[in-house]
Amino acid sequence: NTNLLANAPGMQWEARLSAGRSAFFRQEHAAAELLLASVVNATNAPDAELARAEFYLGDVAADQTRRTPTNMLDALPHYQHVAYEMIASPLHSLAWGRVGDCHLQLGNLDLAAEAYRTVTELPSADITTRSQAGLGLAHVLDEQAKTAGETEEREELLKRSLEQCMEIVFGGNLRSANEKMDPFWVKEAGLMAGRLAGRLGRAEQERKIYSRLAEELPNMPLWQARLDALQAKPIAPRKP
Repeated sequence: NTNLLANAPGMQWEARLSAGRSAFFRQEHAAAELLLASVVNATNAPDAELARAEFYLGDVAADQTRRTPTNMLDALPHYQHVAYEMIASPLHSLAWGRVGDCHLQLGNLDLAAEAYRTVTELPSADITTRSQAGLGLAHVLDEQAKTAGETEEREELLKRSLEQCMEIVFGGNLRSANEKMDPFWVKEAGLMAGRLAGRLGRAEQERKIYSRLAEELPNMPLWQARLDALQAKPIAPRKP
């Protein structure tokens, strides 16, 4: 109803954002871009809605993986706008995480690490966002290890990557007693931690990781299966 939207100007932005987001979920990228860009290009859109439109435009670009890597190059400025300039937005910390994701996929490892570290230090970032960024940093360190060759530096990078994962699995990134670990990111960090511990030949640490995960995520039989597999083979350090 045009008259209704005219009488309640805030509704027009929400309508465009919702329609753009719906088009995105239907994989109608061109329609989503058009709707979201109409908010970004408007001169009178409120800051909160402008931040959402920018962030969602980043998602639309990033989702078009058939254009990889140019999709990430297109997505990055939208996320950067929210991360660098829209600090009051609830999407601010998430945007920093997306900046890290883009740089990681583009191979800009130092910039990715900087973005992920920023997320982990932001007062506004919740445990889910911080855990996701912490795991992103673990992936950066793992990628850096791949370029280090068979050196002490490689092993050190793998150890630091493992430490990042362990922090998530064991709740080292919780800021207060009221925070609860995010099960999804605990699982993802646990899977990576187990792989890294195995590569480093740390069988006992691998056992501790899967024992912890079996306690935290008891509905996943995977952890006990991993423990059983470890129990069946002798403890012997392997070359990382």
